Parts: sequence; structure tokens; C-alpha cells
Amino acid sequence: MTSKKPRPSPPKAATLEEANGIIQALWGRLNDYEDRLKQNSHNSSRAPSSDGFSDPEPTRKLSGKARGAQPGHKGSKRRLVTEVVSTEQYLPAAHCQCGGEVIASSSPYRRHQIFDIPAQAYSVDEHQLYRETCEQCGDKHQAQLPQTLTSEQMGPNVLAFVAVQAGLFHQSITKIQQQLEQNSGLRFSRGAISEAQGRVSAMLTPAYHAIKQEILTAPIVHAHDISYKRGDENRWLWQICTDKLSCFMAHQSGTFWAE
Repeated sequence: MTSKKPRPSPPKAATLEEANGIIQALWGRLNDYEDRLKQNSHNSSRAPSSDGFSDPEPTRKLSGKARGAQPGHKGSKRRLVTEVVSTEQYLPAAHCQCGGEVIASSSPYRRHQIFDIPAQAYSVDEHQLYRETCEQCGDKHQAQLPQTLTSEQMGPNVLAFVAVQAGLFHQSITKIQQQLEQNSGLRFSRGAISEAQGRVSAMLTPAYHAIKQEILTAPIVHAHDISYKRGDENRWLWQICTDKLSCFMAHQSGTFWAE
């Protein structure tokens, strides 16, 4: 068992001036240590991965102001659209209380639009393939799907929806399945949704590697990382970017791009 190294003896001052000098030096070192303890990735050049997995910062204090827009705030309204499904017109009474006839204007003084989600938010395109028989020899001839079409039943918009829900909103296959059925009336198996994710991933892989390679060969590259938990595992989301391109990658190391 190794013995601990003895600590140096505290400095001794022979005069009051020397004592004040020792106090000033120790006070400066104490302030320097306290400043280092307060450093993090937000107020220094330290990497975000050095912050560790600490508790979130406390919420800001209440300002004491009432909720909602403050006096002098310029409000904003939803813009009217030109393409509407149906239009209902409402006219005032045909006669005034004085007995005179009310003349309607040629245009409404107010347009009130109600936005809603359609009950069935999907469309179906059917492709019919025929089989014909040669009238001379009796051979069968059948049409084939064009190469621009796949044998899958998910169109490009459904594929995009599945990819966005899984990638951007981190939804599980079960949640995506429920959303498609509840919001659009579409029913797809878990296997079909999982296969759709793989198809989109394969479509985007060449573009992803091309962007990543171009960034890594750029003369100036910016890198940033943020820690997060996936189950019981600690992971980091890395972003490397230039002034035109950006690339994200999840990794189990906080020093991935520095290695």
C-alpha cells in the first residue's frame, strides 16, 4: 500500500505586509477554482460532452406579468386561402325595420374560413394488368408493371410520412401504425412499416454518404455534440457542418469526431 504524499506546510508571514500578500494570492487562486467549477459548454469553449448527464437547469423565474400578449403587441391572424372545398353565403334580411328594401353588396364584407382535416385523407391509384391470348397459336401474353412503379402498396407520400414520424419525431412502429389507421384510415402491418423504413433509408443512403464525404474534405468544418440517453445507454448526437451542408450521426462516444 503506497503512502500518501505529505502536504506542504502553510506559508508563514513574518510581517503584516507579507500576510496580506499571502491572503491576496490565496484569494486569487480560490476565485480561479470557483470560476472553473462553474464552467460548462454554454459559458466556455468546453465541449458539450464534458457537461456529463446532470439534472436539467431550473426553470426561469416568473416575471409577474399576466399570461398572453402584452399591451402594444402586434397580433397576427391566419391568412385566408383561395382554394376552398365549399362556400356558404349569408345575406342580411331583405327589408329594413323602416320598411325599405335592403340592397345586397356584390362582395362579402367578411370571410370566415374553418380549417379541418378530411375524414379519409388518402387516395388510391389502381393499375390494372391484362392477360391476352394469341388468336393463332393460343400463347398467353400478360402485361407487366412499368419500371417506374414498385410492387409495394405504399406511395411516396406514405413513405415520407413513415420516415418523418420515425426519424424526426422518434415514433415507434406501433405508434406509426396507429397514426396511419386513426388519422387516415390506412391499415398496414408492422412488417410493412418496418420495410418502408428500410426502403427510405436505402434511398437516402447515397445522398447521406455524399454529403458526409464532402463535409469531411472541406477546409473548415464545425462540429457539435449533445448527450442523451437511449434506455440505460449514454449516447451522443453529433453534427458536423460547413456553411452549406450539415450532417448528423448518433454515436456511443463523446469524442467520435476527435478520434
